[in-house]
Amino acid sequence: MPSDKDVILARIELDRFRLRRARQAMAGVATQLPGAGQAMYAKLATTIDETDTGLADLADRTRKYDVSTDRLAALTERRQATDRVVDEAFALATGTLARRDGLDDGACAEADRLIAELAATVDPGLARPTVPGESEFLHRAAFVIRRRVPDHGVWDLPVMAHEFGHVLTTRFDLYDPITNTVRPLGAEALGGWPGCTGPQAEELFCDVFATFATGPAYPCTMLLHRLDPTADATIDPRRSHPPDPVRAAVLLEALNRLTAGEPPEGRYRMVHEQLTLAWAALGEHAPASAAVSAEQQATIRRQVTTTLALLGKKVRPLRYAWRNAVLRQLAQALDGNRKPDGGIGFQIRDVLTVAWLARLDATAAHPAPEHLDDWVRSLI
Repeated sequence: MPSDKDVILARIELDRFRLRRARQAMAGVATQLPGAGQAMYAKLATTIDETDTGLADLADRTRKYDVSTDRLAALTERRQATDRVVDEAFALATGTLARRDGLDDGACAEADRLIAELAATVDPGLARPTVPGESEFLHRAAFVIRRRVPDHGVWDLPVMAHEFGHVLTTRFDLYDPITNTVRPLGAEALGGWPGCTGPQAEELFCDVFATFATGPAYPCTMLLHRLDPTADATIDPRRSHPPDPVRAAVLLEALNRLTAGEPPEGRYRMVHEQLTLAWAALGEHAPASAAVSAEQQATIRRQVTTTLALLGKKVRPLRYAWRNAVLRQLAQALDGNRKPDGGIGFQIRDVLTVAWLARLDATAAHPAPEHLDDWVRSLI
C-alpha cells in the first residue's frame, strides 16, 4: 500500500510531466509566428518553467518534512496553476497550427493588421499576435490575443480593438505630480463603476476605448450583432462581464460624447442616432429587468466622461478621426467595386466605418452592395 508521501510525490511528478509536454508542444510551433509571437511564447515558456520549479520545490519539502495540511493545500494550488498553464500552452499551440493551415480563413492575419495599426500610433511594441480561439480574449500568461473562429468575418473585426484595450490597461500607470507617485489605471478608470468587480470594470473601460479608437465600427458590431437586449441589467459580481444592457448604454454614451460638437445633421452624429433607435427598438421586446436604471445611467455618464478624458491624455493619437473626404472617396470606390486611389491614406478603421455606413443606410429597396464583404477584405 503506498504511503501518503508516495501518493503526493506521484501526483507532483504527473503534473511535472504535463508541463514538460506543454513545453514540447510550444517549442514545436514557436517558429510559426513572427518575432512578436515568438516573444509571447518565450513569456509563457518562462511561466511553465516557474510552475515546474514550484512543483519541484514542493516535492523536495515533502520528501524532507513529510506530508502536512499546508503542503496538501499548496499542492492543490499548484495543480490548479498547472492546469491553467498547460491549457494555455496547448490552446496556443493548436491555434497556431490552425492559423498556419488556413483554418481561420485569414481572420487572424486581418486581426494582426488592425492591432498593428492601433499600436503603431502609440507604441509598435504593444502589437500582439492573434490565434484562433472559441472566443475573443487576451490571456495574461502569454499576452496573445484570441479571435473567435469562425465569427462574422469583417463585421467582428472591430472586437479586436476591445482586446487591444486589455493590452493597454497593463501600460496605463498614471503619474500623479502632486504626490510624486504612480497610480495604477484602476484608481481612475476602473474604480468608478459601483457594484462592478475589477474585471467587469476593465471590460467597460475596453468598450469605451474600442469606441474611442474605431469610432462607430465597434458600437455597430456590439449593438447590432452581439449584445443581448433582453438580458438582466443588474450587475452580478459572479460573472466575468457586466450586463449587456449596461454595456450598450456605455457604448452609446461614448459615441455620443465623441460626436460632441458636430452639427445635428452631421453623418457621425447620425450614426449615433441610428444605433440609439435600433437598440431602443430591440428593447421594446425586452422584459422590464433589462432596463438600465436612472442611477446606472448617471454612473455611466460620469464614468464615460472620465475614461474619455483619460484616453485623451494618454493615447490621444489613437482617437478615430472622422475624415469626410477619405470616407467619401472610399464610399465612391465601394459603389464602383474597385480599390480607392492609393493617395488618400485610408486606414482599416476607415474601411470598417464605410462598410458599416453602407449597412446602416441599406433598405429593402436599396440593399447594401453584394460585394461589400469581399471589398472590405481586399482592402484589409
